[in-house]
Amino acid sequence: MHTLFGVLLIVHGLITLAISAGSFAPQGNIPNPRWLRWWPSELGQSWIFPGMGWPGGVIWLVAGLLLLGAGLGFLGFLVPVAWWIPLAIAGAIIGLVALILYFHPYYVLAVLLNVGILWVGLRPDSSLAAFFGIR
Repeated sequence: MHTLFGVLLIVHGLITLAISAGSFAPQGNIPNPRWLRWWPSELGQSWIFPGMGWPGGVIWLVAGLLLLGAGLGFLGFLVPVAWWIPLAIAGAIIGLVALILYFHPYYVLAVLLNVGILWVGLRPDSSLAAFFGIR
């Protein structure tokens, strides 16, 4: 489970980085399917600030790099192990800011992941942290 948590951080960071690429060019949004037409914005568009562009992309980029660094540090690869908790907490907080700005129903899992990462980072003695072998 320990390795799974590190891989989860890395994959979450890579997905967040991929989202940043689309946020730099907000005109390339993905239309919502018919059943989701009620949602006020398309995937990749900020529902609060439509057409936000590069500032939103930078927020996603920073969150993704921090989460990727946290995963690498957690696994003890390229980043000092002692850095993984601060990187994870910062990445999850900035990721939640990005998710608030660009929220879409497809991002519910990402919100839960960021909240879980915050929980584990801020409460390393919790049962969730114990489940992943974090102490």
